[in-house]
Amino acid sequence: MIDVIDEARLYQTLGNKIRELRLDSGRAQRMTQADLANAVGLERTSITNIEKGTQKVPLFSLYRISDALKVPLEELLPSMSDVQTESVQRTADVQSIVSEQAEVGRPMLGRALGNILGSTPGEPNGT
Repeated sequence: MIDVIDEARLYQTLGNKIRELRLDSGRAQRMTQADLANAVGLERTSITNIEKGTQKVPLFSLYRISDALKVPLEELLPSMSDVQTESVQRTADVQSIVSEQAEVGRPMLGRALGNILGSTPGEPNGT
């Protein structure tokens, strides 16, 4: 099985987004970590660790955080491309190159590049 999500990257990206929204200058008043912690029922140190990406966030806490920050839950969540493992990102890049070359009428070049850069899942790499 391919490990699609890099957990460390997931929690770091999520924490960065929470901090960014908490400190958003467009808000009527910026929230401190203590303000957010009080609003969601956590300790300030938990907010610090969440923002650093060193503490996993329970789903119910994400709902509370999104409510306290007055943003939809989806706005907190990183995109899949932001949290994919390097190998999955590389495979997606190779697939994109192969597709682009096929679209412009150079399928052999696309396949050759795919073989050089690495195979896509389930395909031989030419070795």
